[in-house]
Amino acid sequence: MDSNAHKFDRQNMPIKFYFFILCTVLLSGPLEAKEIGSPCFEGNKLCSSFSEALKDKPNHVPLKFERIVDGDTFVAGHRVIRIWGIDAPEKNDPAYRISGWLLQSLIKDKTLDCRLISKDKYKRDVMQCHTEDIDIGSVMVKFGMAKDYKRYSAGYYRTEEIEAKSKKRGIWGEQQSKKNMSKDK
Repeated sequence: MDSNAHKFDRQNMPIKFYFFILCTVLLSGPLEAKEIGSPCFEGNKLCSSFSEALKDKPNHVPLKFERIVDGDTFVAGHRVIRIWGIDAPEKNDPAYRISGWLLQSLIKDKTLDCRLISKDKYKRDVMQCHTEDIDIGSVMVKFGMAKDYKRYSAGYYRTEEIEAKSKKRGIWGEQQSKKNMSKDK
């Protein structure tokens, strides 16, 4: 047998093989989808613990911090996240940079556990976020770096805001008190 013919056959074998399989599949008629059974069964500890975790934390998403936008908005997991229930100082307000710094110090190098609440008009994910056992919104309000955004939170962070006001923390400091009281949301 010619050695070149042998090489030719060996080189074309994969193409012939794939062509044969394709024809067999096409000529065998329609394929039916088969139902795949669940790998979970009664007594499987891994599956039961996974199911319990989902029941305990619906809509929760673990996220890794990327960067700060401002005191109530950040990027994590390639998503822009607006922290639910708080309103931090805007760009022209005196505490703008400090609130962003505090938020960054709370979440940088940590995995966040965030619960999706909704999307806002800017298409940001509005989420309530925790790191370990710390509610990020609560800390921001407690340190006077954000207000309880009553319009959306229905007073969820009211206690923290009262404490921050009484101790004149952050935006509630003496110079800012009168200005912020009139702008209270």
